[in-house]
Amino acid sequence: MRDRMMKTPCVLLRREKTGESRYGDATYSNVKEETRCALQQRRRDEHSDTGTVSDTLWDLFLPYGTETNALSAVLVRGRKYELVGDAWEAEEGSRALWHVEATVRHSGPVEGKGS
Repeated sequence: MRDRMMKTPCVLLRREKTGESRYGDATYSNVKEETRCALQQRRRDEHSDTGTVSDTLWDLFLPYGTETNALSAVLVRGRKYELVGDAWEAEEGSRALWHVEATVRHSGPVEGKGS
């Protein structure tokens, strides 16, 4: 079941803390992980002043056990979606249906307008 739902190739971009600078600031490295996912649009807002920029919220579904954090993003078909908060593991029903869910946001020009 899970393989039929998550068939879109995507790249998970995860920032992980690797240490501290000599000034005590956190240092990070970027980790890329190729996987499969599914996206379902939740909400779309076009800014009324121009109508050329949209802000969309999506539900992102990833394979069970995929590691994410609030600094993660995902690339799907050349578009970058930023995680909003933390993802969670959905463990209801049979094990074949378990997955990771996250809310993601994409902001940018409306296709066909201003681009």
